[in-house]
Amino acid sequence: MKKHILTLSLLLLAAQYAAGITKNDVMQVLVSSHNLAFGKDNLYAQQIPFAELQKWDEAIRAAKSFVEANSKNQLGIKDGDLISALSTIESANMNLINAIKVIRASTQSPYAIKQNIDILDKIKQAMLIVQSKLKNATFVLNKAEKMLAKDILISMAMFIETTAAKAIRDTSKI
Repeated sequence: MKKHILTLSLLLLAAQYAAGITKNDVMQVLVSSHNLAFGKDNLYAQQIPFAELQKWDEAIRAAKSFVEANSKNQLGIKDGDLISALSTIESANMNLINAIKVIRASTQSPYAIKQNIDILDKIKQAMLIVQSKLKNATFVLNKAEKMLAKDILISMAMFIETTAAKAIRDTSKI
């Protein structure tokens, strides 16, 4: 049932994108796909299904498109703070997924688990820094649009930060 709702949400999102996607649309897809992919009691008990990771990736792409569309000034120049945060978040997302996959595949290797816990902790700290910087960011031109992009970026960073923290906690269940 959840998969059907998420699929319908993604289709709705794609249809609305052509007509003008809203912050709430992006947030809805981010929340539902995040919960589907990472809302498990133990991230390492079983492999995260490819379809669930793919839906999370699609949500990240939708959020990226929204941020890029709403981070420009009247001259079409992208805001450096927003684009930098987006780049950091995208990198952290990939590192998060890879670290979870490596830990799951390395349950018999305490060294590999320790290395990836360190990576997860760095991801968590980086996302806290991104959130802090964005919360303090101010904009002059196209302020309303940039504030929407800022809110999406803060939410993305929060999702990745909390998932990294959960992934660290779940290593005690291995």
